[in-house]
Amino acid sequence: MRNDLTCSHAHALESSEFSSIWLRFNTHSLSEFIYAVYRSPNSSDYSKFFDYLTSRVKHILSLYSFAEIFILGGFNIHHQLWVFSPFTDHPGELAFNFAIFHDLEHLVQYPIRIPDRFGGYAQHS
Repeated sequence: MRNDLTCSHAHALESSEFSSIWLRFNTHSLSEFIYAVYRSPNSSDYSKFFDYLTSRVKHILSLYSFAEIFILGGFNIHHQLWVFSPFTDHPGELAFNFAIFHDLEHLVQYPIRIPDRFGGYAQHS
């Protein structure tokens, strides 16, 4: 058991424009940040969102050069190389470029949806 682990809500990293939370985990030798976000399928400000996210990652790394940053969430984007999407949309291109630039991996291999009826799934366009 790790007695030196602390967790805090990193309010200063957040923006009221996005449905998200930043958490910071510290040990005596390492800082880890977890960013969890939900992007509505109706979102239209993806360029602003990825600019914000890039600025936060740069800010964290300027203060903690060896920090680990985990980005989790529902982005509601489409890219043919991810989750077997039949097409790529502009937000999907932005997400893909962000992931490449920051050397991130897309870990989820299947669409994640909450059923809207017994035995079925909500369909998103």
